[in-house]
Amino acid sequence: MIDTIITRMRRKIDIIRQNAKARQDVLHHDMDELRTLLDMLERELDAELAKVESGLEALQKMREGEDQ
Repeated sequence: MIDTIITRMRRKIDIIRQNAKARQDVLHHDMDELRTLLDMLERELDAELAKVESGLEALQKMREGEDQ
């Protein structure tokens, strides 16, 4: 679901940016910054997800060790 939200936000930002650029509106610079911030957020979420997955794997290994 997060991927879908980020994809839709990125698409909307791109549309607004293109429209602003066509109108020669400086708003397209703000859209560039929003796109950069969205990319940063996506990287941070991916890193946090990797940590959670790693922790779950470690927990599963500990549980498997207890079962033996």
